[in-house]
Amino acid sequence: MRLGLLAVSTVLGLLVTAQVEAAPDDPPEPEHRFSVSVAAGSHFKDGGDVQAVSFGYQRWRYITLVAGAERNHLPMKFESFSNGYSIERGGTLTTVSVEARYIPWQHKAVSPYVFAGLGVGTSRPTVNNLFPTSVTNSVASWFGGGGVRFMSPIGLGVFVDTKFLLWAGTEEIGGAVPVRAGVTWQF
Repeated sequence: MRLGLLAVSTVLGLLVTAQVEAAPDDPPEPEHRFSVSVAAGSHFKDGGDVQAVSFGYQRWRYITLVAGAERNHLPMKFESFSNGYSIERGGTLTTVSVEARYIPWQHKAVSPYVFAGLGVGTSRPTVNNLFPTSVTNSVASWFGGGGVRFMSPIGLGVFVDTKFLLWAGTEEIGGAVPVRAGVTWQF
């Protein structure tokens, strides 16, 4: 609950800040309002992989609203100790999400950004000889993070970002830190 409240407060704060900062010498309204991005990467300390696609709409000068889909796969982990063992089941998390992205230097070649969002989807834990039952869970997800993008004058660019991702369902709760690199096109 606190994380959801923090995410909503952050998004509202960014929207208010963007409007308050407006001044006569600010850059013009964006001419490329739409964007398409694809990304891939891995999870910090967990391995696995992540793939994502997103569509953005820049309605305000510094804020871009983004809708996306993402697939996270976390491998099963087995660790043995002298008096026992530990197993993390791993699995695949597929979500669709919305996010607000704040980019303070919108018209620069190199721009840092922060974002926060939420999503819904399904989780399919690993099935093997240790976990023979196939399970599909409905989950909700919350995330926040930041990155940097490098844009060319023609609207093509590359970016690197990371986020802290949390998800919860009726039978599970989890977290991961995906690190992604990708390509974006603004038009």
